[in-house]
Amino acid sequence: MPVVCRFASNRISIHIYYADHTPPHFHVRYPNGGASIAIATLEVMRGELAGRVRKQIIPWAQSHQSELQEAWERAQQGREPGNIAPP
Repeated sequence: MPVVCRFASNRISIHIYYADHTPPHFHVRYPNGGASIAIATLEVMRGELAGRVRKQIIPWAQSHQSELQEAWERAQQGREPGNIAPP
């Protein structure tokens, strides 16, 4: 499970898996929680985001939506998804 971004402030990490199911999405992991977020809509598909995590993840994802989509496409081709800058 490649990590594409790490938020240093409170140990949040963003992952995009190889050969994952559609729709395109990324996984958020943090202590005591996690969720899958659709790239196109930024809606939670599975899991939950604590309010403090949501306030960081959604604005970050909005500003990096095209990079997340490109990373998803690379991972689905079996290539490294790359890194995306943290906030």
